[in-house]
Amino acid sequence: MSFILELDAPDVDPETAERLERATQEAGYLPVRARRGRRWRRRAEMGLSIFDGRDDVHVLSDDADWSEDAFTFDERGRELLAQTVSLLAHELEPGWALRAYWVGDPCKDERTVTGDELAELVRSSALERTARYRVA
Repeated sequence: MSFILELDAPDVDPETAERLERATQEAGYLPVRARRGRRWRRRAEMGLSIFDGRDDVHVLSDDADWSEDAFTFDERGRELLAQTVSLLAHELEPGWALRAYWVGDPCKDERTVTGDELAELVRSSALERTARYRVA
C-alpha cells in the first residue's frame, strides 16, 4: 500500500510558497514545493505539496501496519515532519490542513487543531489515518 502525506494550503501567495520552498531545502525539514493547479487549461491558484521523506529518512516507519488506526512514524522522519508543521503554522494563514493516509482510506473526520497541537500529534505518532487536521 502507498502512504500519502497530503498538504492542503489552497491559494497561498507565490511569495510565501517560494519562501517555504527555500526554507525547507534545509536538512531539518521535509521538502515543501509550490505548485500551480490547472483548471480548464488555465492556471488555477497556487498550492503546496509536501514530500514524505528527505534523503534516506522517511516519515513512515518500516514497522507501520496498514491496519492500525494511527501511523507509526520513523523517529527521525517524525521530527522532520513536526519541524515542517511548525514552520507551516508560522508562515501560513490559518485554514491549511494536513492528512496522512494509505491510498484508498476514506477521510471520515476533520479536526481543528493549532499548529503546536498538530506538531505534538506528529511527535507522538498519533495522526489518525481517517482524519484530516485543519490548523486554526
